[in-house]
Amino acid sequence: MDLRTPLPFFMAYPGAMPGSNLSEQLSERDYMRQLYPLEAKQYLVVISDILDRIDFGESYIYDEYPDQLTLLRLTEIILRRIPMRDNLSRDTQRSLVQILLYDEILRRREMRQPQIGK
Repeated sequence: MDLRTPLPFFMAYPGAMPGSNLSEQLSERDYMRQLYPLEAKQYLVVISDILDRIDFGESYIYDEYPDQLTLLRLTEIILRRIPMRDNLSRDTQRSLVQILLYDEILRRREMRQPQIGK
């Protein structure tokens, strides 16, 4: 190894990159969730409530590759608990719920992963 060759910043100072640890990433995600529009926050309350009911040790939301059909059915269950809005079509609501649902599942999966080095 040639010692005269400079190392890239991220290799010389490990952990100095923003978002390099899980707790920092989760706090950033929580902050960004506070900035969601009111309607999205209301959807997220319903989504969290339903996911709380199926969030257990061997739940399908923790499968390596969750089944798409099961997630679509879960989306429909969530949509039944959300009233139809005049300003949004049902397809738009469905898309928004899917995005929020998948993001919430990812957040829960990240929180469940054991932290490396701790």
